[in-house]
Amino acid sequence: ERIQVAWTRASRWRGIGAVSQNIAMESVVDKLAGRTQKVVTAQERALRSEFCEGPTQAPSIATLLPKKEADKDFQLSRVKDKLQANYRALQKIFGFYSSSDSRSCDNEISADEVWKLITDAKLTKVVSRTALVNLFKKSNSQRTATTGQKETLGVQEYSQLLLHLASEMKAEGGLQGKLDYLLKKHVLPQCNWTDT
Repeated sequence: ERIQVAWTRASRWRGIGAVSQNIAMESVVDKLAGRTQKVVTAQERALRSEFCEGPTQAPSIATLLPKKEADKDFQLSRVKDKLQANYRALQKIFGFYSSSDSRSCDNEISADEVWKLITDAKLTKVVSRTALVNLFKKSNSQRTATTGQKETLGVQEYSQLLLHLASEMKAEGGLQGKLDYLLKKHVLPQCNWTDT
């Protein structure tokens, strides 16, 4: 009887594994074919634009780019592409850390929540708490000037903060290369996220 129970469990797990493998394979094939599985709403399109394109238009980001206009435009397009490619994962990470304190506000992230993200991403040797506060202020400067809010970052300012953090990385390839390094080495594999 024990052997039969073990065989049943093993068969069930093999079946689950096969289903998971099929779903993953279909997802990869769809991605390679350029098909998307999720219908994008107008609200999500607007949020994606705010998340991926808004930060690249901020004055504080212009200082991180090359001086030549052609090089600047090329870097900006590459940065936008990198943010677009990782939009869903970065949005889920934002959702997790923005709701990690007692405020339970899902659309803004505080300096303490950003520090938690930095700690989880193992970036404390790259960026000190004081340096993070300065980057936080740089990312929030446009919002502070228009609304007077100083304590939290919205999604656009969060993306700006990621770009400022990327500029601190010791990687090649301009801002896009540094962003790629930051995301692949630290943020995406190390940070927590919500599945919403």
